Amino acid sequence: MAAIERERRGQQNQVARESKQKPSAVDHTLKNMRHAEACKAQKESLETRIASQAQISLLRKNGYTDGQLVEYNDKLNRYRQELHDLKQPMP
Repeated sequence: MAAIERERRGQQNQVARESKQKPSAVDHTLKNMRHAEACKAQKESLETRIASQAQISLLRKNGYTDGQLVEYNDKLNRYRQELHDLKQPMP
């Protein structure tokens, strides 16, 4: 009887170890979904910031020179680069 009990516990322990080592397909799918949602939110945020930079055009129309708009242009370029570098999740 003791041998059968040890065998049963050994099998349970092995199954528990394997389940900890190998993420299930559901876990993988959930992880991908969270990553996709985070990427989408970041992309929308960057696109909104880029669109809000229309302020540069308004300032330019009001007589500001490029030298006065350096900070705004740098910020806009940084947002565009972040958007370009944003890794798109696999479908």
